[in-house]
Amino acid sequence: MARLAVRRLLAAAALIAVGALGATRAGDARAQYESPSPATQPSAVAPVAAADQPLTGRTLSRLLLQAATFAGNRIVAVGEHGFVIRSDDLGKSWIRASTPHRAMLTAVAFADEKNGWAAGHDGLILATRDGGATWTEQRYKPDDKQPLFALHFTDATHGYALGAYGLFLETADGGATWAPRAIVQEDRHLYAIVADAQGRMAIAAEAGTLLVSADRGKTWELSASPYKGSFFGLVLAADGALLAYGLRGNVFRSADFGKTWSASATEGSATLQGGARLSGGDIVLVGSAGAVVSSRDNGATFRRVAGQKAMTYSAALALPAAPGALLLGEAGAVAYSPPAPGNAPVATPAPAPPAATAPPAATAPATQSK
Repeated sequence: MARLAVRRLLAAAALIAVGALGATRAGDARAQYESPSPATQPSAVAPVAAADQPLTGRTLSRLLLQAATFAGNRIVAVGEHGFVIRSDDLGKSWIRASTPHRAMLTAVAFADEKNGWAAGHDGLILATRDGGATWTEQRYKPDDKQPLFALHFTDATHGYALGAYGLFLETADGGATWAPRAIVQEDRHLYAIVADAQGRMAIAAEAGTLLVSADRGKTWELSASPYKGSFFGLVLAADGALLAYGLRGNVFRSADFGKTWSASATEGSATLQGGARLSGGDIVLVGSAGAVVSSRDNGATFRRVAGQKAMTYSAALALPAAPGALLLGEAGAVAYSPPAPGNAPVATPAPAPPAATAPPAATAPATQSK
C-alpha cells in the first residue's frame, strides 16, 4: 500500500507539472510548481545510478516517464529524477544515461541522430551530441519557478523551448544561448508545439489558448479557440488536419491549420496529455486514469481503448517499423498495437528488459522535461 501511495504521489506531481489538475489559477499560481525536491520526496525508483546501466524490468515498471522521441533508430525517453534512458531495440531493453541534474524532465527533441535536447523543471535544458549517451547543462534557472514543457528543433542550431507563464525561448546556436520572446500577452502556460512539412507551427496552451505560425515560428497569432479549457497536446493527422486535445477528454479538429475548429466525437472525460499518429494512420491519445482513445478517421471520432489500468499516461511514441506505439507514463513504457478492423484496440505491457548483470551502481550526482 505504501508503494502504491508513492506512485500516486508521483503521478499527481506529474499532472500538476502539465497543469492537468487545474484549469484556473488563483493567487500566486507559481506555488503549484514548488513541489518537494526529489532529494526529499519519496520514490519507488532509485533516484541515482551510474551511467550506462541497464534498467531491469522492475525499475522500468516503476519509472515515471514523461516524453520520448527518436534519435535516428534509437529511442530516447525522459522522466522523473532527471532520468534519460535509451533503447536501440524499439523499447525491448533500456540503458540509463548520465545527466548533471535530477529535476523532472518533461520534454526531449532531436534534430538528427546525434544532436538532441531535454528540458524540464527548474528551467533546465540539457544537450547531447552523441545520440543521448551523455548530456551537458545548457540552462538552469531554479529560482525562476518556470518549468519547461516542450521542445522543438528545426535543425541542429535553431530551436524553441516552451514553458510556464508564457515562457518562450529561442536559440540560433544549438542551445549555447537561449533568448526569451513574448509571443502571447497573457502569462499562459505553453504546453506543446508541433510543425508540419510546410513550416507551419502550432502551440497548445492554458485556458483555451492556441497559437499558430505560418513562417516557421518567426511570428505568432492567436487561433480562434473553440474551447476555454486548457489544451495539453497537438497531433497532425494523415490528411493534414491539426488536432488539439486536453482537459476532460476534449478533442478539436482543424482542417485549415487553426482558422476554424470542430469538436471531435470522443468517448470518456479523462484529461488527455499525449498523443501520436501511427505509421498506419491511426491516431492514439493518452492521459489520466488509464485513458487511451483511438481514431481511424483522421481524428473526426475517437473510441475508448478497453482494459486499461487506472494509471497516468503522459505521452505516446509511434514506432516506425510497425503500426504500433509505446505509451509512456507512471509504469514506464507500454506497447500498444492498433486493432484489426472491427475489433477493439488493445494495449499490453511492453516486454520487460532482462535483469542487469552489472553490480549495484554507486551513488552518483542527481539528475534533471509531457
